[in-house]
Amino acid sequence: MAKLGCKFFIRLVNSKTHFGVTVKVDVADSSPSVESLISIFAGANWHERETHEMFGIDFVGHNDLRKMYLPVDFEGHPLRKDFPLLARMVKPWPGIVDVEPLPGGDEEDSAEEKASAQSENSDAS
Repeated sequence: MAKLGCKFFIRLVNSKTHFGVTVKVDVADSSPSVESLISIFAGANWHERETHEMFGIDFVGHNDLRKMYLPVDFEGHPLRKDFPLLARMVKPWPGIVDVEPLPGGDEEDSAEEKASAQSENSDAS
């Protein structure tokens, strides 16, 4: 059995009667795909393209899933939780407490301690 990756919701509302229905589909990580609604609702075209680009969900029956925002050679789907954020790799997340010293921190501290110790020794002489 495929592991469930996410839940996909769509809200359909009749603008005249104000009757609406919410449809929920479980999408597996192994093959993230659902049926396209553009044959029924032409306005779903843009939403399906954006969802495909940002989350990587394929819409079966949609023949125009080209990228709208990202460069053509971009790899990955940036709104998925498993997408690595470069900013978090380069700069630590502010809520994380580092227990290890930062690179170069020990050498600078040692140099400052040596300088202050030397000045104290020369003051005492």
